[in-house]
Amino acid sequence: MIKFFRKIRQDLLSKGKTGKYLKYAIGEIILVVIGILLALQINTWNENRIDSKRLNLYTQSLLNDLELDKKRLIECMVFDSTKVSIIDRLSDPVQDFIEDLSDRGILTIKSIKVNNATFKTMSSNNDLELYQNIDLQNSISKYYADVEYVIRFENVYINNSYSNFEEFVTRNRGYTLEGLKGYLSSMKSASENESDWYKELIGLNESITKKLKDQLKK
Repeated sequence: MIKFFRKIRQDLLSKGKTGKYLKYAIGEIILVVIGILLALQINTWNENRIDSKRLNLYTQSLLNDLELDKKRLIECMVFDSTKVSIIDRLSDPVQDFIEDLSDRGILTIKSIKVNNATFKTMSSNNDLELYQNIDLQNSISKYYADVEYVIRFENVYINNSYSNFEEFVTRNRGYTLEGLKGYLSSMKSASENESDWYKELIGLNESITKKLKDQLKK
């Protein structure tokens, strides 16, 4: 093809048709530019298609993770709400607590488990930016940051309170009513806080889920 165009130029020059040569040369340059632009456009289209496919896979994976998270968050919220109700119903904190310690579930622990593998992959690859909706990017980041905060609280509270008190209860029956009331009050407050956090996380989870489903429709 290049030899063909070169032959045409040479013929025009040899016949002294400089004007036609210049017009032809300009036309050839324009064709080359158009070819380059088309190639760039095709490349951009192909990259966008690949990004769109990858984003859809991410979105579906995030939706699966969020669904699992929501189920666990609801379980934990109900569990803590029930624990608060149990504490409120104790007529004699010492006697009731001792008689039905295991069945009441006051010392039972149910902590959240986050499914964040997809989020971590997207974050490490800077792929959250594939979502052109900045609000969606921020919501996703906030959700997982809030989840990590609650998990840290649970770990500190469980390690420093539940385990120590459970050991104390099994080894010592001489604790005072006031001491037990103080602990139950602290446990109730912590459970109420956790229940509120779970509720907020569920709301954020549902909001992100809606936005991601809207994203799949595009």
